[in-house]
Amino acid sequence: MRKLKVIKERVKLWNREVFGNLESSKLQVMGRMEEIDSLEMQGNEVEDLRREKREFGVKLEELTLREQIFWAQKQR
Repeated sequence: MRKLKVIKERVKLWNREVFGNLESSKLQVMGRMEEIDSLEMQGNEVEDLRREKREFGVKLEELTLREQIFWAQKQR
């Protein structure tokens, strides 16, 4: 029984380190995208900002998919 508890705790720790907290990651990405929108409106280096915004858009899609998978697995 003790070995099982140790393994369970190690798996939980690994999960947090590898995947992190999806909600906080999504909030960070969305916050940065809002910052980029604000900078674009001010006329700052538009092309670099658009590239960065596209990259964050892809990351947001990935996080959203991971979150959907997480909740689908939780429902089982």
